[in-house]
Amino acid sequence: MTPHEIIDKACADYSITKVVALFSGGHDSLTATYVASSHPAFIGTAHINTGIGVRETREYVYETCRQQGWELFEYHPPEGHTYRDIVLKHGFPGPGAHRYAYTSLKERCLRQLTKDFKEHRLEHIGLVSGVRSEESTRRMAHVDTIQKDGSRVFIAPIHDWSKMKCNEYITKEGLKRNEVVDMIHMSGECLCGAFARKGEFAHLQFFYPETAKMISDLEDEVAAAGKPAVWGKPPGQHPKDQQLMDFMPLCVGCAKRVEEE
Repeated sequence: MTPHEIIDKACADYSITKVVALFSGGHDSLTATYVASSHPAFIGTAHINTGIGVRETREYVYETCRQQGWELFEYHPPEGHTYRDIVLKHGFPGPGAHRYAYTSLKERCLRQLTKDFKEHRLEHIGLVSGVRSEESTRRMAHVDTIQKDGSRVFIAPIHDWSKMKCNEYITKEGLKRNEVVDMIHMSGECLCGAFARKGEFAHLQFFYPETAKMISDLEDEVAAAGKPAVWGKPPGQHPKDQQLMDFMPLCVGCAKRVEEE
């Protein structure tokens, strides 16, 4: 099926009249958002500001939405569940704590987003993501092109596209790339550190020192609180020893980057 046919099927199967594209600032989510933006059910984009991301990526999201005329709905983790709250209470998350970090930083935002757009109890909201099958990993639950999760229906219109096809599409449509992705090979919108790659912090220090300093300052606070205080170097379990994760559609690529090392 074409990307639009995938969205059409989801809308038909679940009587969806509102489709929101989840735009992280990465190139996959850019592609999926641009594809979805021409669908009749598209009402705008949502960006989850985790509070532990590269500022330049947020600015890229804001500017791209302005240029394309996409309405942007920005969500933040609620008080008591911010990244700072998490690490001061538990220390920096490792692979075993990724589910907790995901729930606090992203899942709660998705719940609020769904609540904001639902007008009646039985309504389903379509959430478009840039998930691709190439990004899947044996530790992440399988993600289909259409996946219902309560009142939310996650739609992956570019599920079967390759990275090359996404890049070609971006070029063909004249879309502006996010330089953060090209510099550090990820969107940088969520740097929780649970699946940080070897050398990732050094890359941040070189390309985005402001973000690296934010993390370093937080390490000092966490150390003073007596919790595990080294970002990206979690105690205990190594990512490759972790059991299969639950369905976490906004973090499918995280474990994949480590698995490739």
